[in-house]
Amino acid sequence: ALRHDYAESDRALTAGRAHGFAKLVTGRRGRLLGATLVAPAAGESIAELVALVRRGGTVADLSQAIHAYPTYSEGPARAAEQWWSHRLLTPRSRRLLRPLLATLRALDRPRGGS
Repeated sequence: ALRHDYAESDRALTAGRAHGFAKLVTGRRGRLLGATLVAPAAGESIAELVALVRRGGTVADLSQAIHAYPTYSEGPARAAEQWWSHRLLTPRSRRLLRPLLATLRALDRPRGGS
């Protein structure tokens, strides 16, 4: 399950209602199986989530959709973005990227001289 707390939501903070959460339940390949919204204005997001679940949509579909900013609907989208970080930043990918990042840092260092 992926979760985003509205205490980290710009819209909720601006409105002084930074409580609640968005939770997404996914399959192994990112298919959206269900969602729970406990937050002010949950109705802003529920229709989008129901449509995604009914058509077999994925968290990738949700995270790549354009959402107005700042709104409460960014909560589920932020939760969906966590799927990417879990998927892409595995121990293996970090180990493979370490030499590349070290090389890029070395190239970016200021050189001595005039």
